[in-house]
Formats: sequence, structure tokens, C-alpha cells
Amino acid sequence: MSRPHGFTVFEAMVVMLIIAIFAAIAMPNFSTAIKRSKVRKNADLVAQTMRYAKESALNSNTTIYVSVQGQNLCMSKVSAAGCELRSDPLTTDVSASMTDTSGASPSSISSFNINGVYGTPSPKDVTFTLNSGSFSQSVNMNLIGIVTLGQMT
Repeated sequence: MSRPHGFTVFEAMVVMLIIAIFAAIAMPNFSTAIKRSKVRKNADLVAQTMRYAKESALNSNTTIYVSVQGQNLCMSKVSAAGCELRSDPLTTDVSASMTDTSGASPSSISSFNINGVYGTPSPKDVTFTLNSGSFSQSVNMNLIGIVTLGQMT
């Protein structure tokens, strides 16, 4: 007498049910990881743009403007409203805001510039804050032009 080969329909359904349960458990963690990844990606882009703007200002000995235009991070030699040097899109569900943190009370700003002689920002201390859902991360350029990434919260 020979043994039957393969799986029964019942066995296949049990395996599919177990896979579905694991997928349902993992889905919230997966969407959280995606949001964190988007915030981190945009924070890295902002830090890279700030460093590149400083390098460009020092190499060309001209003022470089950095701004957020809609969902684009822009660099310009002409004005704070321009994007002729560089325009990088931010992820659609990540919001970005800039703050002048050099004074006693932080104030919201729409752009900042980097001095072409010293590579320092004006205002003196600039912080980008990137948010998506409950996650946020800051990117700071201090008064001597050093860019640092803050902790993800």
C-alpha cells in the first residue's frame, strides 16, 4: 500500500491562517518602521544639503541661501526664494520647519543664508525639524557651521 503525497486542503488552510496571523501582528510594526525611515531619510537629506551649502559658499566665496519651498529643499545664490543651485524633494508625508534658535526665544524662519567667507549661517543657529506622525528629528547648524543630527523622538 502506498502513502499519499502532498498536503490536504485542511493542512494548507491551517498554514495560511498561521501566516495571516503573523502578518496581522507584524503590520503595525512595519508601518512604524516606514515612518521612522522616512523621517531619517529626510533628516539625512537636510544635513547633506546644509553641508553642501556651506562647502559651496566657501568654494565660491558667495552667500548661499537655503529654504524650503513647498515640499522642496532649495539652494540658491540669488535669493532665498530661488532653487537654481539645487532642489531636493522631501517625502510627501514628512513636514519640515526651520527655527532660528540663536535668540532667547526660538522663532520660525523660512530661509537662512551661509556666509561665503566664513561658512557660518545667518541667523547664527538654525534648526530644521522634520515630522511624520508621532516621529520627529531635528537637524542643527550651529554658529560656526557644524551640522548635527538630533535624536529621533
